[in-house]
Amino acid sequence: GGIKGFWANVETDDRKRCNGGCVVIDPTGANTFNTGTLNTKTDREADYWGVQAELKFGRAEPVHVKPNFYRNDYFIMGADVRGIDQDNTLRSSVGTVFSYQENLDTTYYGGYIGVGGEYSFGFIPLGLRTFINLRGGLYSADTDYDGRFTGPVATKLSKSTDDLAFIGTISLETRKQIEDGAYAFLAEDAPSPLAE
Repeated sequence: GGIKGFWANVETDDRKRCNGGCVVIDPTGANTFNTGTLNTKTDREADYWGVQAELKFGRAEPVHVKPNFYRNDYFIMGADVRGIDQDNTLRSSVGTVFSYQENLDTTYYGGYIGVGGEYSFGFIPLGLRTFINLRGGLYSADTDYDGRFTGPVATKLSKSTDDLAFIGTISLETRKQIEDGAYAFLAEDAPSPLAE
């Protein structure tokens, strides 16, 4: 077992131009502004982070004999906290002058279980060994949204929701034996989160 975590950050920006028939709507939807020209810049930032505490129950020593179909090597269980935090800022200094800022944060709290081992279909060539890891869990998904519009009028919108989500991952790994007791990792598929 052990404790592990991760953090990733993405920042992007882009510019858009509109000529003729441009419309600006504040986040509440109560105010609409028509303008002939808009020149906007959008700045986006997203953070993806998480912390996990995990216990693993399985074989102390590796097995060197390939299974006929599948051999389970370990079970895992753990507690997990992860989040996606997004910040967007949209501005225009031409036509309808405004600034729109929004924050959308989702935090997941929950636990998961999983299994892992080696599988073989009997036709994998060249001494390749193939392994699989499956895990899935239920999470409480807390989402908070805040939007602020500043321009001809100033408005604000805030919303929160609490939902139940399922998150699962599947990891596949292929190894090639290069000498007795030594393996080279040929490929590994990163875990793929499933939709809520």
